[in-house]
Amino acid sequence: YTPSLFSAVFVGLLIPILEELGFRLFLVPSRMNVLISLSIIYSLFLTAFLMHVLGEKPDSNLAFFGIAFFVIAVKAGFILNFGLNRGKPMVIDFSNLIEAHPRAAYFTSALLFSLLHLVYQWLYREACYVFDIGAFLVYLNYGLVFSVIRLKIGIWASMLIHGSLNLILLFVA
Repeated sequence: YTPSLFSAVFVGLLIPILEELGFRLFLVPSRMNVLISLSIIYSLFLTAFLMHVLGEKPDSNLAFFGIAFFVIAVKAGFILNFGLNRGKPMVIDFSNLIEAHPRAAYFTSALLFSLLHLVYQWLYREACYVFDIGAFLVYLNYGLVFSVIRLKIGIWASMLIHGSLNLILLFVA
């Protein structure tokens, strides 16, 4: 099996950028980081749900709609956050909560990351159990490691390492 250029770009570049912005950007809390993260997480889970409802696989053309959902979710977040309240933020500010409980934020980030990957794994292989404890633990650990990289080195480093790992797995599998 030789992956296509599309698969390599999608798995090695686009997905790591979206996932790192979604699951790790808010670990350095600010209202904007939290807003962007929540919007991306929403769009990733919405894409998975729509793939399931429409019977599509993650490598189908519907995966392109993930980008559209991302843009729509971010725009909706900005409209809800600033537009409806005359420029004053109205969404709950999770920044203080994240600052007060950083370990809970790391674990929540890793947990959501793991759950999303289990959902996509389930969509990819019908024979896969909905909840695979081994895969869950692997993705949970990846999520925790990417969180540490994000906090110690930066978001670009976590994107680069995440993308590199995805490409290695794509070409080895």
